[in-house]
Parts: sequence; C-alpha cells; structure tokens
Amino acid sequence: MRHEQHPRRADIVDWLRTLDVPALTGKTAQDVWEHSYPTWNRTATAWDMTLCTGGTYTLRAIAWYQHVRRPGSTDSRPAVILPAICEALDA
Repeated sequence: MRHEQHPRRADIVDWLRTLDVPALTGKTAQDVWEHSYPTWNRTATAWDMTLCTGGTYTLRAIAWYQHVRRPGSTDSRPAVILPAICEALDA
C-alpha cells in the first residue's frame, strides 16, 4: 500500500534541519531525548508514512512540539504535530 507524503514535506524538512530544540528550551539534548524518544517509538510508523525522513527529523518535530509548542505534552501523533509545524512555518 502506497502512502502519500505530507504536501509540505520539503518545507517541513528544511525547517527541522535548522531546528535546535535544546537551544530553544535551555535543556540538554539528553533531557529532550529522554522525554521525547519513548513517545516517538509509539508513533514511528505513522511518521514514516507521512514525513518519510527517518528518526532524526521525526524526533526533532516531536521534541519541538513537546518542549516548545506545548511544553509537557506527550503527544507524538503526526496528525497533531504536522499542522502545528505548518502553522509555525506560516507565522
């Protein structure tokens, strides 16, 4: 079964490439990873079907959402996070 990539995939990947969540939050990369990795693990397949970038950019997207956009969140669903990223891109 073929899945469609997100229509703004290129813009999102470019934005994620420059994103530095630890610098934005003042937390260590280890702290960010420890909080966000377990939630990424639950939704990895959905991310692979939608963004198709592998773990690095996916984890950056989740970490941004959980530490910058909605601090304390444990949501890792691309259906929630990708629209938030697109909103940030358009701001």
